[in-house]
Amino acid sequence: GEAVQLTNAVTGCYMPAVLADPAGAESIVYTAFWKGQHYLYRMDLDDPVTEPVVLGNAEISTETFPLTLESPRARSTPRGGGAFGVFLRLGFEHILGGWDHLAFLLALLLSSRRLRSVLGWVTAFTLAHSLSLALATLGLVDVGGWERLVESAIALSIAYVAADNLLRPDLVRGRWVEAFGFGLLHGLGFAGFLAESLVLESAKTVALFAFNVGVELGQLAVVAALVAPFLLWNRRRSEAPEFLLPRPLRRFGSAAVVVLGLYWFLERL
Repeated sequence: GEAVQLTNAVTGCYMPAVLADPAGAESIVYTAFWKGQHYLYRMDLDDPVTEPVVLGNAEISTETFPLTLESPRARSTPRGGGAFGVFLRLGFEHILGGWDHLAFLLALLLSSRRLRSVLGWVTAFTLAHSLSLALATLGLVDVGGWERLVESAIALSIAYVAADNLLRPDLVRGRWVEAFGFGLLHGLGFAGFLAESLVLESAKTVALFAFNVGVELGQLAVVAALVAPFLLWNRRRSEAPEFLLPRPLRRFGSAAVVVLGLYWFLERL
């Protein structure tokens, strides 16, 4: 980080601050001592003359965290107030913007035969990434220094499942084993993002739970949106199809996901 002096537009006083990875940041967060209390402020870098936004009373003024476009802009107060809502929204938005995780769900969906099989691998994936996310976030599993390897492995998991769909398009099999095994990897990927958001968060357990719930809600919303039209269409058919999705769509979709997975793998090496 880089030590700088900032002038608070509200108090007019100077305060030391440490900027962690300021490149590409939209704003900086700093503390100011005013009337016997430390306060946490956010100042927009695009317009530093405007009045800073008070985020809350800060009991600790020595901690810093990276502020990039990928990091959330909102935090709960230092006492943990509002943590559930903040991290619930963060988890929901993260899964909707996580194209690699969504591609993995799509690869699993493309090989599903019945709604029951979808529920099976969704449950397995949920249990797996919830477990690894909790272990990594709470410090019981350390993936420090291995982030690129984890992200590359996630990309390969996507390509593997989609390639298996192409090579064995008519094979009847459950996907819960792959969903659980690769779900552990995806949970570690979630943890890398969440760790940055928890540096100044005192209610870490609540935040972790809320983030996970948000991820699950987003995941279920995506799966439901993809599955519902085909369930309705299949009910109108005189004969129940062998798979939820028609064969041409399964083959084309799997080929596209293979290409995406391999592209992400090469990009992350």
